[in-house]
Amino acid sequence: MTFIAGKKGGMVVVVRVQGEHLGPKEYVVAYGTVLAELMAKVERSPRSDFSNTQLFRESVRAKQAWLMARSLSKLRNSIIDGESAPNNMTRVHEDDASIVLQWIERALSVEPCGQVVVGSGAHWHDFVLENEDVVNVPPLDGMVRVVGEVHTPKSIAYQPELEPDMYIQRAGGFTKNADRLHTIVVHKDGTFVDSRHSTVVQHGDKIMVLPKVTLNSAPVAKDLFTILYQIATFAKVVVRLQHHFDNPSCPLSPHETARTRLATASRSAAAHPLKGR
Repeated sequence: MTFIAGKKGGMVVVVRVQGEHLGPKEYVVAYGTVLAELMAKVERSPRSDFSNTQLFRESVRAKQAWLMARSLSKLRNSIIDGESAPNNMTRVHEDDASIVLQWIERALSVEPCGQVVVGSGAHWHDFVLENEDVVNVPPLDGMVRVVGEVHTPKSIAYQPELEPDMYIQRAGGFTKNADRLHTIVVHKDGTFVDSRHSTVVQHGDKIMVLPKVTLNSAPVAKDLFTILYQIATFAKVVVRLQHHFDNPSCPLSPHETARTRLATASRSAAAHPLKGR
């Protein structure tokens, strides 16, 4: 973390504020300032959804990118090792290997968002701001977005009486590749629920329908689904098995994908072959 010296010799941090608000887009605050103190200075607009203010942190995103890169690298190595295994050992079917390796290449381009779940305003006193934090004030948009394995991914006007399955039907219904048992509802504040455990949908939510993983190798299928779920919660996107995905830009920059994180780790290992042993 980098701190900046203040005029009186104290340390300060720089925080970017974006989204639906009025006033400055950058604040220089004293080291130790909490989110509640910053938000007291931010002027809201009539369309500000202050209660769902979002906090994005570079250190969190770097950790997410590292976890994704590690998981994808492990899966790729298991596929390569499985392809070369002798006949009397567990092997990965050639078609499965091709599908999974192509999926890994797409997944490596995903940008984790680094969102910190800060809860309601009552909890903002618990979050000390870090340098280069990004605070986003979402708008009161009244929409619900449905993505993933549906026929027509779209934004749909929020209606409090509708449950996830009803929004999915309005987005054309499940595709033949959809996993009907695993739909994730992501709230603005970064929390998420499996639609099997809760049918509550809020305005501004994203409903993500995950793909069905059907492979000959049960261990590979299990690992791939675990990473699918991890990416969905870290980056708020669904990486379909045989299709492209929409990867919304995250508010942090420069962007670090799992691919760049994996490349960085590889260069580090090559330069320091004994590190960590």
